[in-house]
Amino acid sequence: MTRGTATALRHALLDPLATRLEAARTAPAWHAPGGDRWLAAIAAVSLALAALLLASLGPHGLFTPINRIGPLLPNAAWASLTSMGGTLTALVPVLIFARRYPALLWAALIALLIGGALSQGLKELLDTARPPAVLPPGTFHLVGPAYFSHSTPSGHTITAFTLAGIAIRLARSAGWRGAWVLAATLVGISRVIVGAHWPLDVLLGAATGACAAWLTLRVVDAWPIGLRPVPHVLLVALWCLFAIARLVHPGAYADAGARPLAVVLAVLALVAALYGYVIRPIRATDAGGPGR
Repeated sequence: MTRGTATALRHALLDPLATRLEAARTAPAWHAPGGDRWLAAIAAVSLALAALLLASLGPHGLFTPINRIGPLLPNAAWASLTSMGGTLTALVPVLIFARRYPALLWAALIALLIGGALSQGLKELLDTARPPAVLPPGTFHLVGPAYFSHSTPSGHTITAFTLAGIAIRLARSAGWRGAWVLAATLVGISRVIVGAHWPLDVLLGAATGACAAWLTLRVVDAWPIGLRPVPHVLLVALWCLFAIARLVHPGAYADAGARPLAVVLAVLALVAALYGYVIRPIRATDAGGPGR
């Protein structure tokens, strides 16, 4: 490849991207009104329900009736649903939408750091026992590996509600916002159904996730460094590594039936990155278009 060809290729890939990122910086896609009120409502309702549950039924209340839902669907279905709260499985699909919503990658990275810090900090501080450490084996529905410690709050639920909170800020209709809340709630409920957490853990995880999303959006608004071409390209590369890692290691629930979902999401993310950031800009440039 000659120097002139390399320069032309670099311009073909980066110039349209720079235009899109500039537009995202000047008119952020997630400034739809009302998103912060939704996050506040999620946190408030979750904390109120957690206090009510703790006062009326104790820290393990409602586990059995929710856990008994498990046999209604195959274990693979619950494993796939609950895996969507795992860090890599939850993050990888963000790459599919990164070209259309360029700020998502930067927001998701900040969310990973904030949500992870809150999750691990609270788990270490509270260090409560999980269902397999309290209930006799065979007396409850268990899918996937048995975990025994660091129960409160549910980390999968924190991840689900943190990313859902970002999507809520992005969405411009109550219907879509409600759909994201429902999706995160189902992930949280699945943590009880697979026998990994108590309902109280899920409620506290939802509140923590909503707070993590609020903090994430404040950071991204104040520090939009991820919306510059070079950092954004580095984020795309990082997410491609996430997708490859998910292909190589499909997650804790792979053997329980979640492997196909993990593989499909990783492949879709890699294909979306290749098409959106390489093939499409080159085709547009060859056709004399703006590469957008």
